[in-house]
Amino acid sequence: MTTLHRLFRRPLAVAGFAMLSAFCASAPAQEFEELGSTRLIIRSLRDLGPLGQDVLSLCWSADGRKLLVDKHNGTHSSIQVLDLEQNRAQEISSSPDFRGQNLGPGHCSNPSWNPSEEMLVFCAQAGRSKETVRARSGYGLHNNLWLLDERGKFTQLNNTGLSQSNPRGVLFPSFSRDGRRIFWTQVLGNSRLNSVMGMREMCLGELVFQHGRWQLEKIERHAPGQGKDFYETYGFSPDGKSVLFAAAMDNRQPWFTMNIYTMNIPANNPPQAITNTRSAWNRFAAFSPKGKKITWSSSDGMLLTNLGVGGRLWEKYLRTELWLANQDGSDKRRLTGFNFRNTKEFAGRRAVVGMNAWHPNGREIALVLMLEKRNYELESRVVILELADSFIAPPPPTAPIPPAPAEQAAPAEQAAPAQQAAPAVPAE
Repeated sequence: MTTLHRLFRRPLAVAGFAMLSAFCASAPAQEFEELGSTRLIIRSLRDLGPLGQDVLSLCWSADGRKLLVDKHNGTHSSIQVLDLEQNRAQEISSSPDFRGQNLGPGHCSNPSWNPSEEMLVFCAQAGRSKETVRARSGYGLHNNLWLLDERGKFTQLNNTGLSQSNPRGVLFPSFSRDGRRIFWTQVLGNSRLNSVMGMREMCLGELVFQHGRWQLEKIERHAPGQGKDFYETYGFSPDGKSVLFAAAMDNRQPWFTMNIYTMNIPANNPPQAITNTRSAWNRFAAFSPKGKKITWSSSDGMLLTNLGVGGRLWEKYLRTELWLANQDGSDKRRLTGFNFRNTKEFAGRRAVVGMNAWHPNGREIALVLMLEKRNYELESRVVILELADSFIAPPPPTAPIPPAPAEQAAPAEQAAPAQQAAPAVPAE
């Protein structure tokens, strides 16, 4: 029996069914944000293939036709624009102007457009840096903030230095909705808890043009809670009144048991917890286009194994899925099942969900999916999820993630916990 027959006891006439289908196809996409989380399901899954390989962070263009990403090119990560219609990539950070100012090659990561897409901000490893692994996306050591403006000119906005004993850096910058401010994560040096991520804080600065160059002024520093160690910024809400971030806010809380929060700007109230788990990973959060939903990567409901001293082994053992909730943290549910055999998204090997971004139409989510390959290492790809309302029509089969060769595949979870299974269709 189809979903429609289960929802409506009387059979639908052919004409009525056609009208209903046409209505569903033309309904405003952002109405999905008004639905309960349990009604939203994955209709289809699209892997971008080679175009989306080795990407670690991403954001959509306003027209939804392109993705701004950092993409590893064999030795370093570079900033690229992926044209999804033409299936081609344009590299931005290879500019001689930028390389000349930065005094050499290095990782470039975490790009973000301003609302008009005339400028973008990103992180770049200092050309003289000798850091290798922890200079890339997600770590940000020896990285500085850079701006590419509407004139095509690159400007360095700060300088974190090149200390080897107490390395600093920046990561995950984003523009405010009016384009006048930038919100980013600052790495202050070594963590007092020996965290592989270092000690961090959140910064908010005004972007001003004076004396012929762009500068950051009136910088506010935020480190709410008692933890004072791990913070990670994900951007502004669509109305510009709050920011989204992850933090380990309890005293001596391990960084890898972080939770997701929102905080009003100005920060005159305590942050609001979106998640409140004690021993789960909650990271890489994103607002939906109207700000009524939040998605993030979580290990909730799965065993969080020993990740080593300071969480150094997280890339070898962690498993996560994409979760969904209302903007206030209510109505939480797991959306994907990459690690679970009884789901259509099952990847056949250990999977970790990374950064994600909602398409402007509110119907799709692009995410970085990291899959285990040889020797517990992860390889990344971009996957686009198309959402659907489970009460309207049954989804078509989801395209599976290509499995790893047998000798490389890692054992995956055998079944999703019953309380996290996809919502059942209402019975008659």
